[in-house]
Amino acid sequence: MFSALKELSADEQKLIEMYYWNNQSMQEIGEAFAVTKMTVSKRHKKILDKLRASVI
Repeated sequence: MFSALKELSADEQKLIEMYYWNNQSMQEIGEAFAVTKMTVSKRHKKILDKLRASVI
């Protein structure tokens, strides 16, 4: 799993870190990235899809 995380871009890694390790909301992450909560949600889904594909 950690090798799959290393394949993500820096922004993707940061989003995952903020959401799962720092327990920040999508709203808070959006504010940090200067994007909407919906954009964060879409990026989050794409990242999870990428990780699932790497692990399988």
